[in-house]
Amino acid sequence: MELMNRRILIPTALLLAATIGCEPEAPPAEIVAPAAPEVVSIDQQARVEKILLISPRLTIQAPESWSMESGSVGVMLEGKTPAGRTLLSVNKIQLRMSAAQVEAIAARVQTQVSTTLPSTLPADGPFSATRIWKKGESVFIEEIVRSDTPITLQRPGKDQLPEDYQTRVLKWKVTAYIRDSLDFQLVELRLVDVPEAQFQADRDFLRGLFDTLALPQ
Repeated sequence: MELMNRRILIPTALLLAATIGCEPEAPPAEIVAPAAPEVVSIDQQARVEKILLISPRLTIQAPESWSMESGSVGVMLEGKTPAGRTLLSVNKIQLRMSAAQVEAIAARVQTQVSTTLPSTLPADGPFSATRIWKKGESVFIEEIVRSDTPITLQRPGKDQLPEDYQTRVLKWKVTAYIRDSLDFQLVELRLVDVPEAQFQADRDFLRGLFDTLALPQ
């Protein structure tokens, strides 16, 4: 009987010793997925000053992600828009005008001004819009004209491969008559062929871009 009690007590003692010497297992750590990066839409992106011309000095406030390259014929500004991408060319025209010539042009354009754009472009027929504004003595004239016939452009298609499509485009330019010493220097800012659907989505963004043109001293 005593031998049987010993056989029972020894395993029990070993079990108690093993239990006392072991720490309870910690629960598995919770796996937290990394937070997704915050996506900032292009129209909310910080604007920075881009110097388009040194003399006469002309600047624009563009999204900081936009790139700018200077070439022999002018400056190219490129970047993302709410509905796609756009390319803005800036060229100094080798033509200078007197104050009287600029005043005559402004007076003529003033009779054609249509500052508001329709909510939807007309399906058929011609479309154009013109506006004019001044900064000091300098004059800015914006002209938007839709092409009469569709042209062929490319866009991402199946599997992101380029595909051709037909669309009419908007020819959009701003001519700046910048006071420079005794006369005026002409500068042309032109958006490269804006597809009709993109124009509908981007027009307020792009007009706001032109509104930031400045002539710092």
